[in-house]
Amino acid sequence: MLALVFGMWAFADSRFGLVLHAIRDDEVAARASGIDTPRYKMAVFGISAAAAGLTGGLYAHFMRGAGPSTLETALSFQAVIWGVFGGLATIYGPVTAVFVLYPLTEWLGSFSAFGELRLLIFAVIVLLVLLFMPRGLTPWVRDRIETRCPRCKQQNPAWRELCRVCFARLHVERARAPAHSPR
Repeated sequence: MLALVFGMWAFADSRFGLVLHAIRDDEVAARASGIDTPRYKMAVFGISAAAAGLTGGLYAHFMRGAGPSTLETALSFQAVIWGVFGGLATIYGPVTAVFVLYPLTEWLGSFSAFGELRLLIFAVIVLLVLLFMPRGLTPWVRDRIETRCPRCKQQNPAWRELCRVCFARLHVERARAPAHSPR
């Protein structure tokens, strides 16, 4: 499952992914620049359908069967909450949300004093995060660890030396001015 997530992440950072980002940001401008947007939309629809089918197959194998009893409404709401909490326009956002929120709900459930109040506490935590981080947890963290390209304004990971779009230098070394000695 994690291999699929990392594959999707690498796919989103490729040239094809950059075209998809351009279509998401402004489809009219992407079409005006010569991008065949319907073809890219159909391709990404097929890729996402394959990923959803693979994960559904893995889930059915894990549950040893698939049916209405294995797919509860609460699980659907949890998946939506994970997506919103982690960040909607990211691949690793919902994964991060699962690793943060699922242990939190299990930990709150371990206290018998809370009982069903654990769901209320969980809802308050999610609402506080959405109130103070409206785009989700992962974009909030990403904005603090990524650098913006001075030329094309594209966000790049902090470890990259060159921009992935325009290949401009991201970390400009500033030359120190020689110290003047007072006379």
